Amino acid sequence: MHKQLSRRSVLKTLPLAAACSGAAVSKLLGQSLIQDTPTVTCAGSTSTTVTLTITAGPGVPGIRNPAAPNGYRITWDACSATLAGNFAAGVAVNVTIGASQANLTYDPASCANGLACGTSFAFTVLARGVPGVSVDSHPANATCATSACVKGCTYTQGFWKNHAGVWPVSSLKLGTVTYTKAQLLDILETPVRGNGLISLAHQLIAAKLNVANGASCPAATTAISAADLLIDGLVVPPVGSGSLDPSATSALVTTLDAFNSGTLAGCPTECK
Repeated sequence: MHKQLSRRSVLKTLPLAAACSGAAVSKLLGQSLIQDTPTVTCAGSTSTTVTLTITAGPGVPGIRNPAAPNGYRITWDACSATLAGNFAAGVAVNVTIGASQANLTYDPASCANGLACGTSFAFTVLARGVPGVSVDSHPANATCATSACVKGCTYTQGFWKNHAGVWPVSSLKLGTVTYTKAQLLDILETPVRGNGLISLAHQLIAAKLNVANGASCPAATTAISAADLLIDGLVVPPVGSGSLDPSATSALVTTLDAFNSGTLAGCPTECK
């Protein structure tokens, strides 16, 4: 009968097994390799993004798998992002959180709409395990802050929807009806579903928040006034049941969206 090797016996064979892969040695020990812990540092920021520099670990033969062959998982607040790729040991990569980037997938997707300005975020980075070979690394942590809030530039309605903590006002008037901050957030969360009033309200809310934050131009002022006149006393869902045909609102929606996105001629650019 063959005797089962003890852990100590297996460890004595490690010098001989040096030529074997780390995965093979780990299998002998009845363990899964763990990916080596990367390092993470703050590399820069804007008012809506933070750039992290992540460097893949060197590994320890038979104990910690080197590099990051299955990419990284990054978490902060209620968000996470996965950076796909095969990163060799010692190789550094810059990841800009709060903006779209090749091979970077956000969960939920709204986390790509920018970070709150003037705010510190605690980031945790893991080197992802390779199925059948290794498990996720221990966490690497860094606390990084976005730049101070900027006035005189614009943010999109997606930004305002996801960053209620930096709103410059607590209520807004749409048409002739005044809404609380909570009601405005409910409106921003409501799908358009063919209702031109809702799509117009989304852009009008963002435009008025941008103006309250210090961004303005004649073209935006004209469009905002026209939108208020069109909405008049209609109450926007889900607060009310008002409705407008998209054909009546599309031109104003386009103009206000351009203002909020920083692309309307003669108006402020988008905050960076």
